Amino acid sequence: MNKPGEEGAGIRPRLFSMSWCSALAILSNSAAAQTGPAGPPGYTGAINTPTADVMIPGTVSYTITDSVPETRPQYPGVGFFGSLNLGFGLLPGLEAFGRLASGGDTECDLYRQKSAICKSDFRDLSVSAKYQLPFRRLPFDTRFALGFNDFGGAATLFRQTYGVVTSSMGPLDLSLGYSRATPGQDSGGLMDGIFGNASLYLTNDIKLMLEDDTRERRLGAAYQWQMLEDWSLALGVSQKLTDNSGQQKSQITLTLSQDLDGEARRFAGGQPLKPRGRFTFPPLFEQETPLPDLEQLKYVVAKPDAQMAVASLGAKAKHIAERLAAQGFSDIWVGRRGEGWHIQAEPRQWRKNRLDALGVALATWVKLRLDQNEPVTFTLTYLENPVLQATTTGMCVLEFLDGRELCGLQEAVGLTDNPMAMKADLGMVEWHVQDSTDSWLRPNFELGPAASYTAGTEYGLFDYSIGLQTAWEIPLAKGLSFQGLHNDLIKDSDDFSGNASYFRRLGLGVKSGLGANLLVYTRPLYNRLWLEASTGSQSSSIKGENLSLSWTTPNGFLRFNAVAGNFNLDVPGSTGGIIFLGEPVITSRVEKLEPRLFVTRVNLIPGRWRLLYTQGTFLNGDPGFLITSSHFFGDTRINFFYRKTGPGNFRTPYERQFAGFAVSFPLGPKQSWSVGPVTVRGRDRFVMGLETKVGDSDNYIELHYGISPGARYGLFSDVLDHDRADTGSLKANRYRLRAMLRQQFAKN
Repeated sequence: MNKPGEEGAGIRPRLFSMSWCSALAILSNSAAAQTGPAGPPGYTGAINTPTADVMIPGTVSYTITDSVPETRPQYPGVGFFGSLNLGFGLLPGLEAFGRLASGGDTECDLYRQKSAICKSDFRDLSVSAKYQLPFRRLPFDTRFALGFNDFGGAATLFRQTYGVVTSSMGPLDLSLGYSRATPGQDSGGLMDGIFGNASLYLTNDIKLMLEDDTRERRLGAAYQWQMLEDWSLALGVSQKLTDNSGQQKSQITLTLSQDLDGEARRFAGGQPLKPRGRFTFPPLFEQETPLPDLEQLKYVVAKPDAQMAVASLGAKAKHIAERLAAQGFSDIWVGRRGEGWHIQAEPRQWRKNRLDALGVALATWVKLRLDQNEPVTFTLTYLENPVLQATTTGMCVLEFLDGRELCGLQEAVGLTDNPMAMKADLGMVEWHVQDSTDSWLRPNFELGPAASYTAGTEYGLFDYSIGLQTAWEIPLAKGLSFQGLHNDLIKDSDDFSGNASYFRRLGLGVKSGLGANLLVYTRPLYNRLWLEASTGSQSSSIKGENLSLSWTTPNGFLRFNAVAGNFNLDVPGSTGGIIFLGEPVITSRVEKLEPRLFVTRVNLIPGRWRLLYTQGTFLNGDPGFLITSSHFFGDTRINFFYRKTGPGNFRTPYERQFAGFAVSFPLGPKQSWSVGPVTVRGRDRFVMGLETKVGDSDNYIELHYGISPGARYGLFSDVLDHDRADTGSLKANRYRLRAMLRQQFAKN
């Protein structure tokens, strides 16, 4: 089943739930490169006040600070007083932050315990965003931005809206802005009135800062250390110069930053991303990764292998199949059509990104040292159904590697996603090798941690349940596979353990045992129209059948999905008042679930930004809609969403509104490990998410709203490649293909 915020779902969040939720996962996949830490309220700025600069697209930042500048510590020395921020650069000019602020004891129950016992006055989750207006070529590189803090959710502590202008004069940045703060339950937004800041850059990595946040004036300094090509660490310190409020006197802030797609851009020969503004983001890499020696490569491939030059077509085909099998491909067919080669192969060990698989296949072809002027057509498959086709020559691959998109009068690497056109081509091939390295009954295992957690609730700052998840897929026939998963619980935090626990009664946490257990059939029906049918257990308590259809327009601008399911939900048993032989009889009932959903996806910026609208009845009978803004940076997808559903069944008895975000990313190497007939890989997608109810007066945790049924492997993951398989996205992401080619040639 898809979680809210994935292809579809759960912002002012009191509930923080992830499929992998350790702090290590956040640190290893988060950050944004800045010359100073992000402001504790959640924006790019000086110390505590914003500037008009924003994070560049594809960067992420994780910030921790020992201050909540909007309020004073009520219980000094107790628990944690400070802020944790997670920030994203989403689009040119747009950044968004999630913030968790806490004051006092992090474990006590704010719902049940009086303040005399629970020394904690708040645990607050909030969202903020800032947009830099697209004005250009103004004197002193002047830029303007508008922003807000703390929107959504039932409780509002730090809400404010603001506008700010920033100008650069040599090493000096000056910012002036105006903000309106909404009074909160405690102190309201930080800035209320005219604010300003100044930053003096002593070097590219060190700056001094002075600011007035309308409450206090502060003096500070920040230093940024470029640890690795895509990673930086920034340390900021400041001291209060005035004493007009209870704001903390000294403040320390630490920001870890990462460019999510820096490695691929470097190998593709790209340039560092530079936003408007002075030194706000230093170059993430200084120069292009050197190209392979193309002249030497051309010289080598222009001289075919002496033995292969005189070999028969059958011998050449066998050699091609053997080399592809050694690179992690299976179900290999090799043949000829006219003057060109046709190759069909399953990227068995390359499941995380289809362009990576194609890059490995094309590099393998060039290294074979056959006649590199002969046309070659590669068809990549999923369970032997064609999903991507590329047409090129060995010399055109080298031209593409050199940064050229055309080879002669044609595309250097021509791509198509139409399965029917691919099948028509394959039907006219004279095959010399058929179905080499058959994957029938050869299991594919996916391993990784499984976890859920809550953050910033009244029950505790952080509660978790972690385990180990093993998922598998076994090919049975063309388009048919057996799929399943098993969870093994490792540890619960206090609030997630015990029968009397509020969290456990809600069904939160990792449960040991067998989860999904399905037969899944996937096949193309017409041009870019795919069907997926499944039967079995969607989870430990939901069994039945599901049917999904997906059609994408030829250029990939629009995609339409329809989902229809017929399931039985085993409702937890009760005694029902029946006694037999002196013992209560446990009865249970079965509830019918009939989800009906329709999804429209618009590819606004191919390969980068999509909008999705989902309408219908979700898994637990809750009718409604879901709006998702989906952003891709390399293999990382960031979804922001809003949904309104209900009432449905006993799990979803009310009409509810939710908003939040979800971040998904792969875990482990790009290539699977091969152990005899078995492949083993890390998780294709870890999902961490943050959601809350909107428009309600409470922050009680509510699950099960807005869930979409679906198989783990098949239509969305392997056919649509997580919504990256349309021709528009493929062409927009050709740099990823070029990067993999370079990486493959760099091995030799």
